Amino acid sequence: MTEFKNFIVPFLIATSQMLCAALAIGMLPGLWLLLRSGRWWLLLKWLVVAAIAGTAAVYALPLALEAWKERAGDRFHATSLWAGYLLTLLFVPMIIPEPLRLARRRTRKEQPEEKTRRKRRRRRSQQLPGEMRIR
Repeated sequence: MTEFKNFIVPFLIATSQMLCAALAIGMLPGLWLLLRSGRWWLLLKWLVVAAIAGTAAVYALPLALEAWKERAGDRFHATSLWAGYLLTLLFVPMIIPEPLRLARRRTRKEQPEEKTRRKRRRRRSQQLPGEMRIR
């Protein structure tokens, strides 16, 4: 169990660090879109989430990794750390564009829809004799 714990803790720290960084970077275009659309309450919520994700990626998780290295001592191996970084690197390109898609969907839902009514064409059998068109 100890060997598993020595592998999984740095692996999870590295994975969480990459995912938080990808989320914080991916939210920047979405924040710009919300700022331009004037959705202030939603922008405030997204700013808080982006700040939390950025702080976790830049400050909290590296601090947790240093604390784990001190606690593990000689039993710490960088292999689990690199495995976490490389495995998460596969999923990061899928995470980065998602906040922009969500922001687009949110701003689109809030705008009033103006539906245009299409004019129905009558069938030839329903047209009056003066309206008949020859094809």
